[in-house]
Parts: sequence; C-alpha cells; structure tokens
Amino acid sequence: MSESVWILISSLGAMLGGVAVGSWVRDRLPEGHLADQATGIIKSGVGLISTLAALILGLLISTAKISYDSTATQVNQITSDLVLLDQLLATYGSAADEAREALRSQSEALASGIWAGSDKRKHHAFVSSEAWKHFSIAMDELPATTDQQRSLRKQIDDVVNRSAQARIRLFADAGGALPMPFLALLVFWLTIIFASYSILGEMNFTVKVFVFLFALSSAGALFLISELNSPFSGLLRLSQAQISQALSPLSK
Repeated sequence: MSESVWILISSLGAMLGGVAVGSWVRDRLPEGHLADQATGIIKSGVGLISTLAALILGLLISTAKISYDSTATQVNQITSDLVLLDQLLATYGSAADEAREALRSQSEALASGIWAGSDKRKHHAFVSSEAWKHFSIAMDELPATTDQQRSLRKQIDDVVNRSAQARIRLFADAGGALPMPFLALLVFWLTIIFASYSILGEMNFTVKVFVFLFALSSAGALFLISELNSPFSGLLRLSQAQISQALSPLSK
C-alpha cells in the first residue's frame, strides 16, 4: 500500500470514527449537557479549529504544489539540456559520435535512476552512474584544435554543468514527505470537527451521507498533498519518457 493511499484510508477512518464516537457520546449525555449555552461554546470552539484546519490544509497544498512544479521545471530543464547538448555535439561532427552515443545511454540511465531511486533518496548518497562516467570520458576525448571546436566545447561544458546542477538539485529537493506532525495534528482537528457534527445534531440518513462526503473530501485533500509530494510515483507521476526518449537513436 502506498503512503498516499494509507493517508487517505487512515484519515477517513479517523474522521468517521469521530462521528461514531460523537453519536455514542450524545446518546449517553445527561439532559442539559446540550443546552443552548453549551452548544454555543462547542460551536465556537469547533469554528476556531475549523479555521486552523483550513489554514494548515491551504498551507500544505500550496507548499506541495510549489514543490511539484519546481520538480517538473527541473525535469524540463534536464530534458532541454540533453537536446541542446546533442545538437551541439552534432555540430561538432563525426568526432563527437561516440560522445553522442554515450549521451543517449546517459539519458536512459538518468531517467531510470531518478524514477527508480525516488524512494531511496533519503537513505543513499548521490553517486554518478557508469553511463555518466563513460560520457565524461568521451567528452574528454573530443578534439579542440580549431576555434570553432573550442567555442563549441565551451558551450558544451556550460550545458553539461547546468544539467549536472539541475540533477543534483532534483536529488536534494524532490519528493519531500508530508510532515507527520502537521498530518497528525490536522487529522486530530478534523476528527474533533466531525465528532461535533454527531454530538450537536441527530444523524439521519441524509446527514450521514453528506458527512461521509465531507470526510471523503477532507481525506482526499490529504491524499492530494501526499501525491504532490511524490512526483515520481502515484497518480500525479511525472513522465519518465520525457528524459529517456528525448533523443532519437543515431542513424547508422
């Protein structure tokens, strides 16, 4: 079970559990405990908690969306750099054919490393792949005897450095986990809110249906936050083909 699905199920269960506990408490409260003054205080407190929960939800959604967009931008940057690098190498001529082949192997290894290693990023140090080492060797063997070759080599080095920096930023920043203290506190607040629904009013069939939809919507927001924090897996997964298929095979 993925983390996002676990968050959806557990938060939905907590909120519906709050409704059940609220109904159980309401049936056993002595008369007078739900008088107008008492319910007024409860409603005031629930209103405060609802405001806090809405603020935290908005903050988490906004932060997760910014992180997701940043990751997508870095992937686009890496892809565009691969295409530009291939074009520069093509201008270099036949002397760069080996480097272009190595670049294709590197792009496939890069995509596999990003997507396959997304869940391991917290436990593994950044290590250059064998494909990257082979590409670096091929780059070192490029001739730089003419002014045009030296100019192209400088442009190529700039693109390689920029792409490497984007890859390291992607390794360091992408896929941040949903902060558990925020999640636990938010689910606790939502459970109190849903418990108050069944304490303050009778739960007929229509009310139960709408309360379930409210709980599902709230749990869905937490699910969305978790998905945005996991850009390389789940329903909102970024396309791996964007990098791995950015370069067509060289014609023989």
